[in-house]
Amino acid sequence: LEEAVRLSDALVELIDDPEVYGLAALLTLTDARRGARNGSGGELIDLQSQDRASWDSAKIQRGLDLLVAANGFARPGPYQLQAMIAAVHAKSPSAHETDWSTICDLYDGLIVLVPSPIVAMNRAVAVGHARSPEEGLALLEEASLSFALSEHHRFHAARGHLFELVGDASRAEAAWRCAAALAPSAHEQAALGKRAASCGTAAPR
Repeated sequence: LEEAVRLSDALVELIDDPEVYGLAALLTLTDARRGARNGSGGELIDLQSQDRASWDSAKIQRGLDLLVAANGFARPGPYQLQAMIAAVHAKSPSAHETDWSTICDLYDGLIVLVPSPIVAMNRAVAVGHARSPEEGLALLEEASLSFALSEHHRFHAARGHLFELVGDASRAEAAWRCAAALAPSAHEQAALGKRAASCGTAAPR
């Protein structure tokens, strides 16, 4: 990721284009959270549980500045919208203070430009936070989406998360265990398995 950020910065110097700025902003904002993604034992820490004080504030500011430059063209594209979503997370003081309504609106725009199953899945999670977890689950369970992502661990993790928000511990646990079984790395399997083990005691949010 660090090399990708370096290359995107080089592109910014060469090409005056909003999507180039948007890509650089997205990569920089993502890289700003790099140090918080893993615990001392290498275990994965999801975005909602990360220590935001450890995020790199200089990189966040750099990403926001790049996004301002991109928005100055008034020609929004996929990279810019993804960077704007990352910016909302970066500016949120805590997970509970995340502006999910804005994120949901941004995904509404992104799904028009990039109508992919992954974008639809992420939009469903945003809808689950901004509107209701039941509405988010309904979007995830749409036949075309559930078929396209049935073997993708993040799809089942999204289901587990939204079932937790609903308060359905048994379905949440089943979804997290399915996600763990499909995860490609040992660290992800461990993190998802831990969520499965603990979801029964988590209070709905």
